[in-house]
Formats: sequence, structure tokens, C-alpha cells
Amino acid sequence: SIRFADKYLSVSTITFNHSTGVLADELKKSIKLEGSTLFFMNTDKIEKQLLNNPEVESVKIMKKWPNQLIIDLKIYKAALQIKKENEKYFINNDGKQINYYESNSIIPLLHLSQETNFSDLNPKINIDFINSINFINEYDLNKKMKMNNWNYVYNKNTGISVHINERQRIILGNSDQLEFKLNNLQKVFSTIMLEKIDFKEIDLRYNSKIVLR
Repeated sequence: SIRFADKYLSVSTITFNHSTGVLADELKKSIKLEGSTLFFMNTDKIEKQLLNNPEVESVKIMKKWPNQLIIDLKIYKAALQIKKENEKYFINNDGKQINYYESNSIIPLLHLSQETNFSDLNPKINIDFINSINFINEYDLNKKMKMNNWNYVYNKNTGISVHINERQRIILGNSDQLEFKLNNLQKVFSTIMLEKIDFKEIDLRYNSKIVLR
């Protein structure tokens, strides 16, 4: 019976229900299942092992008799790209760093200031970035303020800011009362543009007041 199981129930085919071939090959090598006996295989243990990979969001393993294993993977997609000079980091919706394999949409880009390193960040801060940028985009701030392009920049001392150009920026700080800050920004920005006031910074961190420098 043991010889029969070894001959006919040994895994000869592993199929990943996911299009990312590079990652599938990497996972195949990590778990080394080919040649294992399907009947005695502990799929729960293998699923836990695969979930240790930071790219894998969820996994379900199915046995297909007599000798096939089907692994249904859900891979994290990048929700944010963080850039510091020539270095790039990709972040998933849980705020954790991943390798970039695929995304169905344009990934928001956040630059780190000279004073800030990637090591200064953590998942909680990264999630705050994602939520803030998503809210600003949904708010259509660029259309309301009639600006085509800007850069999101994070400074560990002042928080997140919107850089309109090389010499002008809008400091938002953190995501607290973000809608209130953006409403105030629209009001003051209209006045600034109408009266042609030159400025370096519009600081919105204080909520109750707007500081113009």
C-alpha cells in the first residue's frame, strides 16, 4: 500500500491559480512539494508556510486526486510607492513593504524629504499616507484649485505636504480633520490667487488658523 501511494499519489503537478509566474516559481521552490504523497499531505501547514511570504495575502490549497495540487493565491497589490532619491519602496494596504509584482491602477507616489528615511516609517504611518492621498484624490483638490501636477512629500518633522513646485508647498501635517483643512485651503487659495500674493508655504497644521509664509 505504501509503495502504491508513493507511485500513484506522489505530487507530480502543482498549479498556481495566479498569473504571476515569477512569484509562483519562487513559492514552488520555497515549499518543495513535488514528490510528496498527496494522501498524507497537511495542507493547513503548507498554507501557513506560504502566508509567511509578505507578498501573499491569502492562500487556499486543494488536492486533486490522484497526484495534483492546486494552490489558489491572492497576492497583495501595491497601494503606495514611496521614493527616497533613487530608492523605491512598495507598500500594500496593510502598510507593509512588498516587492512590486502587479497593480491594476496607478500607484500614488510619496517622496521622502532629505531629513526623512524609510526607517522612520511604520505600517501605521504608511496607512495614514494611503488614506490621506486617497481622500485628497477623491476630493478632486487639483481640479478645485486648478492645478495640474503636484508632489506628495513626507517630512518626519512637519508631516505630509503637497509641493506645488520647487519653491511652494502646502503643509497638511497628519490626516486629522483633513476635510476641514482642505476646505480652508480652498478659501485661502482663491484669495491668494486673486490678489497675486506670493508665498513659500501655506501651513494648515493648526486647524483653527492658516499660516502663510
